[in-house]
Amino acid sequence: MFRQHTLFSLIYPLHLSKPQVKANISLADRTFHRDSKDVLGCCGRPKPFCRKLSFILREKLSDVNQRPTYLHEHKLETPLSIAMEEGHQETAELLSRADGINPCLTTDLTKGPWEEISILGLAIRGGFKDVALSLLDRCDIGHYSQDTDDNGTKDTIEPVSKLLVFAVAAGCPRIVRELLAKHSPDVNVVYEYYAGEALGWVEDSPLMAASRRGDLNTVRLLLDMEEIRPGVDPKHSGTALTAAAQGGFIGVIKVLIADGRIEVDYKNDKGRTALSFVAERGFEAVVDELIATGAIDPNSRDSRARTPLIWATNPGRRYRPGGWQSHEGVTRRLLADGQIAANVKDDDGRTALWYAAKNGALGLVMALLEHPQIDPMAGPEHTPPLVAASRGHADMIQTLLSSGRVDVNTALARSSERTALMVVVEYGGEESESATKVLLSVSGIDADFQDSYGLTALMLAVFGGTVGMVKQILAAGGNPNMQDNNGNTVLSHARDVEKIKALLGVPGIKPDLPNNAGRTALCIAAESGKIEDINALLASDDINPDSRDIHGRGPLSWISGENGLK
Repeated sequence: MFRQHTLFSLIYPLHLSKPQVKANISLADRTFHRDSKDVLGCCGRPKPFCRKLSFILREKLSDVNQRPTYLHEHKLETPLSIAMEEGHQETAELLSRADGINPCLTTDLTKGPWEEISILGLAIRGGFKDVALSLLDRCDIGHYSQDTDDNGTKDTIEPVSKLLVFAVAAGCPRIVRELLAKHSPDVNVVYEYYAGEALGWVEDSPLMAASRRGDLNTVRLLLDMEEIRPGVDPKHSGTALTAAAQGGFIGVIKVLIADGRIEVDYKNDKGRTALSFVAERGFEAVVDELIATGAIDPNSRDSRARTPLIWATNPGRRYRPGGWQSHEGVTRRLLADGQIAANVKDDDGRTALWYAAKNGALGLVMALLEHPQIDPMAGPEHTPPLVAASRGHADMIQTLLSSGRVDVNTALARSSERTALMVVVEYGGEESESATKVLLSVSGIDADFQDSYGLTALMLAVFGGTVGMVKQILAAGGNPNMQDNNGNTVLSHARDVEKIKALLGVPGIKPDLPNNAGRTALCIAAESGKIEDINALLASDDINPDSRDIHGRGPLSWISGENGLK
């Protein structure tokens, strides 16, 4: 039993902290004789560690393929898999050259069955070139084979074509050449692999994987092969051109276009083209290259009816690190195309201008407004671009209004017939006060516009806006005596003492106007039970503390009511 677990006991602490490793080495020192000739210094590991490892391997004191018996969470690990996963290059190389090493053993990267991989596959995918080459010399991967060990674990070498995809994706040209020269892989087969956090899981052929990496040399190598079919897409995930487009690799894209065997405007299973991807990522030079082919439809719509122009203004993974500025060149290049349809709506009814306005992309909005056919009011009927911009983007509102083609009083059909001003002030914080100011400064603004409930911007500002918004609307001529469909005035809606004081200070206000039930602002405040609001109203000489509603009840009777003061 001791001899069986010696190697794993030495290697397993590669997962551990440095103090734990030193403790493990100390234990090994007491177990084995020192061999002064075996000073390897593996990958910065302490020399005693390397002496013990060398001694074990040379004397064959332990099974180099052993798995842990009791460490269930690591049941598929081997000494070699641990060394590679922890990035210990020289240790992994030493183990890969050991007699009896089995490249076919299955390991599990994250304990998910879909991520099981052979030791050889792990070496290739992890970019351990020398380890992989050593293992390749020790196994027959001419055909797909599978064995089961004593614990029921299926140990499998991946098909050579899948190993080729791994090698290309990991950027291992020596392994690529080795596989192509000695193992005759099918270079047109597509396999799934994890391409990193940004892209997630992708399905690629070797050519697609090389294009996705921007590996121009491997792309050329594969294109020169007689059996290559560059346009193959058996799973409709895209072609080598769409893969290269996602990374903006213009050199690869030029080579693929010049090859002539890939449809430049090909759509993947989601209807997206190479132009759609490069527009989303802001690669202006690549957009130029694709449009120059003359084989591109700049208005091609995907499964969500989005065009390249819409993707340029609203990238799915947000703007590049440079912000929207990094997408301005692409947006202007697309708009310069004579065929571009600037007002196309996606499945949500939203246009490129709508997205640019919502995202606060001022330069993109300005570029779109310069297009002679742009419609600044196009968009979902409940949120035209002006409303999208009104989410605190004062500069955006100013730009849209300055175009002279936006009606500031347009009512939103599916938002209770409210205007942009009403939408801004209803739930806007202090950051939206500048947007409110811009809207109120527009000549012809109707500050007293009433929605389908009879509410005005002033009432909505009292509901959910700021005191600053209330004062701005009043200063712009907002009428504090307007009544909604229930007869309530803005003072009746006020539930904040500062807003009440601001309203009472307006010349001409009628604080005692009754609603349809005959109740005044004081009566409603009495029912709410907020003493500071009641006191603020009673401080006005125009308030009648004994006003009666249609049932003859006065404010005092509401104070002791169900919702009043206790």
